[in-house]
Amino acid sequence: MLNLSLEGETNNLAFLKDEAMWNTTLDSVSALLQERDADGIELEFTNVPLDRETKFLDFVEFLKGNLDTRFITKKMIVSLVIPADDSKFPFDLGRLDESVDLFIVKGMDYHEIDGTVAAVAPLRNETPGGP
Repeated sequence: MLNLSLEGETNNLAFLKDEAMWNTTLDSVSALLQERDADGIELEFTNVPLDRETKFLDFVEFLKGNLDTRFITKKMIVSLVIPADDSKFPFDLGRLDESVDLFIVKGMDYHEIDGTVAAVAPLRNETPGGP
């Protein structure tokens, strides 16, 4: 799997509003998938502004549809990393499910007692009212 990450609200705003960047990304990703004989792509976009939900959903659909068109002999898997806390990702999972083959829930949003985030996926809740 090839990981495609984009972090930060400013970066997401710039990328999601510029569909020419989508095409450049698609071309680059397609070349890397073919060169490495990869099975698909893992998307990890953090801090997507809530008012960009439609553009984010459109990008995921664009990517999946075009990968399906370019790779007709090998189905490319599209996975999407989502936070464990759904308030940090309040997007339409039903619509995303149409374009995403696999959702990966991060194990990073569980331990924020002192403001730091640790890579912890506990079997039970350590914080009253926590996830």
